Amino acid sequence: MYIVLVLIFVNLTQLMFMTNEQIEWIAKPQFAGEALTATHSKAGFDSLNVRFVGNWPFGPCYTVCVDSARNLVFVGSGGGVYVLDVSQVSNPVKVSEIRTRGVVYGLHYDNTTQMLYVADGPGGLEIWSIEEPSAPVRVSCYYTPGDAKGVYVSGDYTYVADGWAGLRVIDVSDPSNPEEVGYYDTPDHALDVYVSGCYAYVANRDAGLRVIDVSDPSNPVEIGYYDTPWYALNVYVSGDYTYVAYYNAGLRIIDVSDPHNPAEVGYYYIPARGVYVSGCYAYVAGEGGLRIIDISDPSNPEEVGYYDIPGVALGVYVSGYYAYVAAGEGGLRVIDVIDPSNPEEVDYYGIPCYAYGVYMSGEYAYVADWDAGLRIIDVNNPSDPEELGYYDTPGWAYDVYVSGGYAYVADYGTGLRIIDVSDPHNPEEVSYYDTPYCGAEGVYVSGYYAYVADLCGLRVIDVSDPSNPEEVGYYHTPGYACDVYVSGDYAYIADYGAGLRIIDVNDPHNPAEVG
Repeated sequence: MYIVLVLIFVNLTQLMFMTNEQIEWIAKPQFAGEALTATHSKAGFDSLNVRFVGNWPFGPCYTVCVDSARNLVFVGSGGGVYVLDVSQVSNPVKVSEIRTRGVVYGLHYDNTTQMLYVADGPGGLEIWSIEEPSAPVRVSCYYTPGDAKGVYVSGDYTYVADGWAGLRVIDVSDPSNPEEVGYYDTPDHALDVYVSGCYAYVANRDAGLRVIDVSDPSNPVEIGYYDTPWYALNVYVSGDYTYVAYYNAGLRIIDVSDPHNPAEVGYYYIPARGVYVSGCYAYVAGEGGLRIIDISDPSNPEEVGYYDIPGVALGVYVSGYYAYVAAGEGGLRVIDVIDPSNPEEVDYYGIPCYAYGVYMSGEYAYVADWDAGLRIIDVNNPSDPEELGYYDTPGWAYDVYVSGGYAYVADYGTGLRIIDVSDPHNPEEVSYYDTPYCGAEGVYVSGYYAYVADLCGLRVIDVSDPSNPEEVGYYHTPGYACDVYVSGDYAYIADYGAGLRIIDVNDPHNPAEVG
């Protein structure tokens, strides 16, 4: 779940008196309060009476790419991109951030033009200038008809693996005015694309590898394919061989010296989500972390090293002596691969994960961000929310409530965490209460009490002294208590499997169900 701030800007009565031109304008996708420059638009982003004004969209990391000349790494993070300076690989530093309309699944960086091309799902293709890394500028966007998953730039054209809409070919000779010139409707969902010479190699989920002749970009034609079991997720081409990450069917090596007749010559059976080839090695990202495969003999690939990383490795990019791994909720991992048989992590850059709960207080949004703890976002300017500080709780932050300078976080696995947020830039934990079932998923504070939905019931905790919370009452619900809201003398429990439970908490020491 990502935070989206919306502004009601026209009601239905006003809509009745609008001209067609006015209605057409508000139906167009908006970004940060301004109309997008797009050749093809999706009206579905905004309804007729609400308008997107801004977001803080960061989350799990699916993709990564590198500007090797300037030591920059671009990390997809949920609905955005972090621009990191890795001049010192042991200390990645964020220099700026990019916010997109959809979740970032694919990135391609053009070193020559210093343009970053972003495939962001329903947000289509976005083009950003990184001429000034500290202040990226969005040049344009193009709303593809499908769900943009992968992107590759070759010459004046950008090739987008557009999910159910196949391969889209977009002329970007003028990056400020991208125009689609051709497409090929692949048999299944196009998830990734790599272009080499006159051919686009498309990883096509259930339909394997498709080889598309794009010598005439306005008329792409399939000339060959190779189908293997499981899902084709990612593709990389090197010389006469195409390397395909086939999920549970592993890494497949396909000879494409004759593009009309691709043939598998070797495979290595490991869960494979992403692949990058450098020299004699294929670097494979998957459930087993980073695996390094010797492909000097493509017919007999052999694993020479691996590094087990937290989370699931979803994408990988190799530059120089380092592999940069997109590890989902594990963020960006920087792995030293100078010795392929003994890869070592030199550092990582933690990113937000999944926003499960949010509480608004004054100019701040307090976000319970699952594996990334509590995030504090300044929303004084709704079109440009800015993170001020965060506290990484030990468990999984599911919910948050703010009262009297303290944030109360339901931290699944470690109970209730009480965090002093009087200085939003430097939140600090002052105490915690380890609820018995350690399944704290919801929290509500009323008066001197924190009411915690703790999986098997409601816990009532006295927080009159935030540095010393004490449980004073408990009610066991029949299902799984997931959330709680308190009004007056009653606590309302969302009890998974057992519906809504209404608990009388007039006496916090003796809560009782009344309905």
